[in-house]
Amino acid sequence: MGFQHTSADPGTYVKIISQDIIILLVYVDDALFTGSNKQLVFSHKKQFMQQWESHDLGEAKEYLGMCITRDQKKRTITLNQCPYAEKVVKCFQLENPKGKDVPLPTGYNPKAYEGKCDPSLHTRYQSVIGSLLYIMLGT
Repeated sequence: MGFQHTSADPGTYVKIISQDIIILLVYVDDALFTGSNKQLVFSHKKQFMQQWESHDLGEAKEYLGMCITRDQKKRTITLNQCPYAEKVVKCFQLENPKGKDVPLPTGYNPKAYEGKCDPSLHTRYQSVIGSLLYIMLGT
């Protein structure tokens, strides 16, 4: 379809037509078209749908857990991951966390843990950190 793959992101493709740009974001089986000219974006989306089995879900309101809000008068687009963050908090039962004093008190001397790591706690820790990193890197 004439899109060029970007070096910045493996799932981002661009096509420049005169003064307009069309951007295609692809992640596994999700694709999002955007650009400076609505008619060109629509025609390329239609061409894409003729080549690959897909559905047009209309104007994007969510993509990969990110909410998309447009203000056409102000010409702004805002992304947030509030619903995803709430899902993470609920999934890991962190709704009512117990606070801790930070930084640690002066003179604190940590001791190395000599026991074995519980595999389920290790997996849970990795899942929490991975979810938080996704939020951090996404928006």
